[in-house]
Amino acid sequence: MTPFHLNNKTILVSGATSPIGHAICERILEMGGKVIALGRNQNKLSDLVNKSTYPENLQTEYVDFELVQSIEDLVKRLPPINGFVSAAAQLLPMPVQFLQEEVIEKVMKVNFHSPVFLVSRLFSTKKVISGSSFVFISSVSSNHPYIGGVLYTAAKAALENFAKVIALEMKSLKIRSNSIQPAMVHSGMFDQTEAFIGKEKMDEHLKNYPLGPGFPDDVAWSSVFLLSDAARWISGTKIVLDGGLTMYP
Repeated sequence: MTPFHLNNKTILVSGATSPIGHAICERILEMGGKVIALGRNQNKLSDLVNKSTYPENLQTEYVDFELVQSIEDLVKRLPPINGFVSAAAQLLPMPVQFLQEEVIEKVMKVNFHSPVFLVSRLFSTKKVISGSSFVFISSVSSNHPYIGGVLYTAAKAALENFAKVIALEMKSLKIRSNSIQPAMVHSGMFDQTEAFIGKEKMDEHLKNYPLGPGFPDDVAWSSVFLLSDAARWISGTKIVLDGGLTMYP
């Protein structure tokens, strides 16, 4: 039997209704796992099930990551899990001089505060099975900041350090924790970024990708690898997915 399978594993996925989150759910299901998909749009969660090739192994749960109580209520409903993929994200590009408190709070809450709080509650309520794997979808921009991206890049850098702390604190339980750093992936965030910087600048940026921009499945299959027993010796690190963008000094 291939070590890449996810048979008998229940995986929690946040941001499941995004293009990347959706792909992660489907690839986990394809590899034999069960998925609990999280989102705050009930219609999109229903569509996720209707469009799935494996609806019998897909459970959806509503959660509003901007509300602490919603996360508390979710954790109470959850069964024990074998893994968690944090794919929820919020991108609000804005130059430093125009930052407002409500924007800072919104971006940091979705990208950092909420996954940290959710994971904390999962451990405190003993919902995480020994040998589980945590995967945090970060961004290559955490190491390569860009104009207008102060909040997003800062939140992702913080999330990566959180992932490493989990690896350190939970090593006695053989719980692994890693981050994935994608560059430009064809998704909603791709469109948001292009709208912010303009198509001409985006096209110019994409010329720096020897392998071209990524697709949701590129992130999904890397997530499956880290969730599986094939990655049993990998913890506390980052995987860069950037089509060769950062290979040059």
